[in-house]
Amino acid sequence: MSTSRNAIGLCRTALIAVPVLLAVATAAAQADDCPDADAAAQAFERNDLQSLRQMSRSATVAPCPPGFRNWIRVALARVSTADIVRTPPSDIHMAAAPPELAALQLDVPPPLVLEALGDGYRAAGHYAAAAMAYQRAMTLLADTSQSWQDFDPGPGFVRMIHQKMEESRLLSPTHVPVDLDPATQRKGGYALGSVRGFNPTVRREPIAFETDSTVLTDDGEKTVAQLVERLLNENPDIVTVVGHADERGDDGYNEALSERRASTIAEKIRNAGFRGNVTAIGRGESQPFPIDGRNVLPLEDQWRLDRRVEICVGMATATCGG
Repeated sequence: MSTSRNAIGLCRTALIAVPVLLAVATAAAQADDCPDADAAAQAFERNDLQSLRQMSRSATVAPCPPGFRNWIRVALARVSTADIVRTPPSDIHMAAAPPELAALQLDVPPPLVLEALGDGYRAAGHYAAAAMAYQRAMTLLADTSQSWQDFDPGPGFVRMIHQKMEESRLLSPTHVPVDLDPATQRKGGYALGSVRGFNPTVRREPIAFETDSTVLTDDGEKTVAQLVERLLNENPDIVTVVGHADERGDDGYNEALSERRASTIAEKIRNAGFRGNVTAIGRGESQPFPIDGRNVLPLEDQWRLDRRVEICVGMATATCGG
């Protein structure tokens, strides 16, 4: 079985489990006209779009538990977008708004549709497209004037989307541009700070260097430029740059190289005019990237995740990267 099929299998297993558990936990609270959880899971497994559409409509008007109602919507969005996400768009910005999407007429809150797009792209190995879809979800979530039926995204949902966005950026072999708000053309996505109560203090950046060097690649320069712009806008008092390496090579050498690379980025931040305190440390290969299903990924992707730079905002060396 291929890596992509394994990843899809993991996603589906997790998705199916949710309504079954919800049905057991909230059986007394569900009305008779609320769709059956087992039937919904079976419809999802069959890719039965018509049944999922009907169940989604029923769940919208029936007194179903909110978690179950959102599950139905996510299942509908995933089945509806399955063909779209098989091929990445030629224009990376269209990943978050593929032309085929409008024709689907999904009555699903846009952040959930974008999550489904991101999950589908990611399962297919199209990591840059996945990152753009998750970014657009973050952009929409940042607009607190938006409301979507009874879907109320709290910090937990925002945290999940941010984590998926971050991981997809790290896995992407190419630079992922910052999303622009379609309405205002302002920068959104991973350029945002606090979103609906979620404010990440540790941000993982896919800053690429030349092999065995502290010289940034062209993509690395672009990522650092975006990072610097964000830090200048936020203007925190303290920033700690933590370098990480993959498992290849000698432990001591990797630690020293990761520290030199972190120092290179710290110097670029200072030279850009940042007024706060900037510290650089290296962790080498001692802290592999924590991700569910890591062993499903090819080694090259695991190493790409490990070769990361973490930016701790408002955190001193003693509390960052340890």
